[in-house]
Amino acid sequence: MIKAGLFGKNSDSIRHLIPEFGLQLVEDQPEVIISYGGDGTLLSAERKYPSIPKLPIRDSKVCRKCSIHTTEHLLEKLSLG
Repeated sequence: MIKAGLFGKNSDSIRHLIPEFGLQLVEDQPEVIISYGGDGTLLSAERKYPSIPKLPIRDSKVCRKCSIHTTEHLLEKLSLG
């Protein structure tokens, strides 16, 4: 099971999806950071969690999302490695 940290102003809106994809949401020692927001969120996540891999997911409240890269699709791909 992948230990994932969640980062971003509106990240609580996807918190419920994390366990649905077999990911363990952790506060300490994450293996990957799910950065939910825009470019600034991703940069802030890197500043706070340097050297930990990031999965950037666009927040539709911030910008237009790509229709083929839904949040669920990206979380599924992460859970599959």
